[in-house]
Amino acid sequence: MDGIAAMRDPNSLNDHVMIQFDGVIGEPPTAESMYCVWKTSDKVFTGSMDCCYKGLTAVCGVPCALMWGLNFACLSFKSVWCVTPCVRMMRTCVNSWSGIYNTCVKCVCQPCYESVGAMFSNIKVTQE
Repeated sequence: MDGIAAMRDPNSLNDHVMIQFDGVIGEPPTAESMYCVWKTSDKVFTGSMDCCYKGLTAVCGVPCALMWGLNFACLSFKSVWCVTPCVRMMRTCVNSWSGIYNTCVKCVCQPCYESVGAMFSNIKVTQE
């Protein structure tokens, strides 16, 4: 990756999109075209991909950046003003009810478990 590409994608988010001619087109040794055709095809492929990409970014880059900026702004807003307070409220409610639930479980279930445990505690298994 050259220096400019590294500055524009410092976290390597789009390494999967680094497409080159020999990564798409490959000729086996038994079916090779003429060298000049291969080199010209490489240049046409790279040039057309480059021109198309630059044209698309010139037309769609700024509107896409605006759209993604708005989407992430809305996501941040929802997280800060809706999700986090809701989660905090639910944690508070759950913490309040957890003490009551634990007491009920200890009063109802624990005696049953202790009784069943006492019944089975005297069972001895022998192997003959």
